Amino acid sequence: MQSVASMKKIYILYWLVVFVLAFTTFALTKDHFREKRSLAELYQGCIDREKKEVGQCLKELAEYLYGNYKITEVEAGIDTLDPEKLQKCHELMHYLGWVAYKKEKSLSETFLVASGKCDSGMYHGIIEEYINEAKVDYASKEFIDIITNACSFIESRESAIKSICHHGLGHALMFITENDLASSLDYCNHLENGWASSCFGGALMENIETKGVSNTGGHVKEFAYKADDPDYPCNVLKDDYKNYCYVYRGVFEASKGEFDQAFKKCLNISAGYQSRCFWGVGNNIPTPVWSSRTSGEKCDLALEVSHQAYEQCIHGAMNFLIQLNLGSASAAAEFCDAIQKEYKDLCYRRAGFEFGGWLRAEEELQSKCSIFPDIKAQSLCLNHDQS
Repeated sequence: MQSVASMKKIYILYWLVVFVLAFTTFALTKDHFREKRSLAELYQGCIDREKKEVGQCLKELAEYLYGNYKITEVEAGIDTLDPEKLQKCHELMHYLGWVAYKKEKSLSETFLVASGKCDSGMYHGIIEEYINEAKVDYASKEFIDIITNACSFIESRESAIKSICHHGLGHALMFITENDLASSLDYCNHLENGWASSCFGGALMENIETKGVSNTGGHVKEFAYKADDPDYPCNVLKDDYKNYCYVYRGVFEASKGEFDQAFKKCLNISAGYQSRCFWGVGNNIPTPVWSSRTSGEKCDLALEVSHQAYEQCIHGAMNFLIQLNLGSASAAAEFCDAIQKEYKDLCYRRAGFEFGGWLRAEEELQSKCSIFPDIKAQSLCLNHDQS
């Protein structure tokens, strides 16, 4: 029988080998990043890996980018990416936000220099890491105070950025509750002045495609959307959350890019919430893959279901389109140009409504609405109350 001292030596040797192998793998990964010539190649190298390895590779890539490039250089690199390959860009930017906050330890300073590329993923990641590092009792008043004040550093007139911050908070709450959707939504409900809805969206989005705080992910099956139960999990949530939950049912149905089928699947849910599902499908159309014009053309698929589905597609798509393009007027104009003639008035009004969150001063709305083709269209954009 081996002596205790001998066993200890074997144990130490075992863990030494494990450490060396782990360090070597990490070093090789970093060297691999350095050998590449462009962000496009680095990113492609990650998304070409086996599915279970992609997330970890993107995390390591985010660390490498933050340590070796300016944020403006990362943005320039993203602009060179093939639009067909952008699906994982949002996740990469989440991780870049994690790294940024870990390094800087300042919510306001990291937000100030963060990129809005790839649907504001970096903003989401910053607030996620901020909450993740709040080492307090999650049932305490102190934690509720942290939640309710997390985004208070953003001025009220920057309502779109404040909404993005609260959306990121929803993602973060899913992390600290270990993906308990119901509990995360309850935390969100502590927010006042309408910000709870943005937080709901972050939690529900995380429920569809979860990122892990460590090396693993995967949301709790209890709240996963089910193919064989169109109303689940919305039908087990509090009434306050159902409208938002059904929007993300539509997002979930559209996640494979089969928008025609997604609109039809919305007909399988409870009648009172089908319009929310249509809105969610539309909201998922302007992904980085589609141009503004193509997004408008894709809404035509909703006409195969109903006029209501088409109207909700316009509402949902315009909402996400403006966010993706950080308040761009030209993106809205291209979208409305592709909308069916009898629905253009609705599109102009919706554009004016969505521009509202990106205005620093009221006179900016006049400038944005002036991009539309005639006086009537511009007037509808300016007077968008009916949206």
